[in-house]
Amino acid sequence: MKKIIQILFILFAINANAQSAPAYYNPVDLTLRNEALKNELAAHINNTHHTAVDYSLVWEILQQTDLVPDDNQNVYLIYGWDNTNQEDDDDLWRNKYATCGNGNPCTDETWNREHVFPKALDQSNSNDSGPTADPHMLRASDVEMNGLRANREFAAGSGTPSYITNNGDFFPGDRWKGDVARIIMYMYVHYGEQWNPNFVGQGNNSFHADMPDIFLQWNAEDPVSQYEINRNNIIETYQGNRNPFIDNPYLATLIWNGPSAENTWPDTLSTNEVTSGQIQIYPNPTQDLIHIAGASNNAQIKIFNVAGQEIQVHDKRKIQLPQKGIYIINISEHGKNYQFKVIKK
Repeated sequence: MKKIIQILFILFAINANAQSAPAYYNPVDLTLRNEALKNELAAHINNTHHTAVDYSLVWEILQQTDLVPDDNQNVYLIYGWDNTNQEDDDDLWRNKYATCGNGNPCTDETWNREHVFPKALDQSNSNDSGPTADPHMLRASDVEMNGLRANREFAAGSGTPSYITNNGDFFPGDRWKGDVARIIMYMYVHYGEQWNPNFVGQGNNSFHADMPDIFLQWNAEDPVSQYEINRNNIIETYQGNRNPFIDNPYLATLIWNGPSAENTWPDTLSTNEVTSGQIQIYPNPTQDLIHIAGASNNAQIKIFNVAGQEIQVHDKRKIQLPQKGIYIINISEHGKNYQFKVIKK
């Protein structure tokens, strides 16, 4: 036990450049987890969504949101990857004015609006208004690539190019898979069951029944880009709300579990909170109580201070730590042992 504590002291360091959640999230109780956190975020992005964007305005918005960073002339084309060959459908970017359907003819060298969550797969029947006109979900796309993706569900794959899988599903490419995951998560949290990720994602649901594994994996494997951040900032000026999974991909981990995504708010959310499947310890650091979620009723829970002394536990779900310092929590259940480090400030 003393050796474990010594190792933890060596590994622990305060990050002077750590970041906290921005003011936009002040009304959100970020100590909540799982379904409670999802519901809290849903209420907030719904409350701040003050303007319904007209579908015809999306052209103008995409000409701003989808700009290649530091380039005022070209927009990125989702699912694209190459501007150096003779093919058009795989282009990574294109002139922002080369639109198709906005009073302009459709050719191989134009782009249109891609519904990342296809209208044919959601259950909202909202046509070209409401959720289907939400620019958080719409992206500039090559016309041919848009047709190739069509209404295909997303599925696992690998590599830079996007492609149709052997089962007839669609892999968006390594460059875009994180973007896709965070859009699907946003649509579900904001608009509810009619936009359930299971309607648009193939594969297992090992981590949560509501979220296919691929989206949680893509969210963790493909970090947020400056391009996504720019989009989020601009869309907020039009309709008022933000995509929280772009602001912090780790929110998805706290809601649906799965692989730990990047935590951009380490001052607010500790990455020690999710370390072993469904078991969660929060808040961490804490100024008062800690909560244990996901452990079975038969789990054995022991807490030790830095001196190796065991702390008496009266309530397995809500624990009062006696004083400031570092504590080690051991949880044993189903023949497995889990260990957590908790800090009381």
